[in-house]
Amino acid sequence: MKTNTDFSSVKKYLSELGLDLAEVEGYYTELAYFDYDRTQSIANIATMLAKYILLENMLKPELNRNIEKAVAFINENLDKALTVQSISKGINVSKSVLYKDFHTYFGCTVSQYINTRRIEKSIDLLVRTDLSVEEISQKTGFSSAAYYSRIFKKQKGIAPLKFRKTQLP
Repeated sequence: MKTNTDFSSVKKYLSELGLDLAEVEGYYTELAYFDYDRTQSIANIATMLAKYILLENMLKPELNRNIEKAVAFINENLDKALTVQSISKGINVSKSVLYKDFHTYFGCTVSQYINTRRIEKSIDLLVRTDLSVEEISQKTGFSSAAYYSRIFKKQKGIAPLKFRKTQLP
């Protein structure tokens, strides 16, 4: 794509490369033209897509040892009260390193990650069992059914019981 229709602005950079400028100009005129606003829009869409891909764990930066240990600790203790302090103590890493690594790797806070994992586990329980919302909130480590329902609705856009009904055959 090009952001300028005037080939002479590009020609000065190409003259030293020993290319056939007439041929290059022919290719240049065939390129699609995008003004600044359109280019910015494309860049914004690309940025949003990259963030989505990272947040949905479709593509991950290289996993570091602290994250591996933290994720394993969280998964093993998902039904318990988890804090950044308990996780950092459990894997022998400072809280600041834990915060930084989660932000770098997942693009979210430790608490947001924990809630996302808990919601994923709760979805499995909603679909596979007939446990009450209260029981599911306890099995997934939420402090109360009300808090669980609020976080579920915030993440999924629907209440847990309504979600369950949409999954019934």
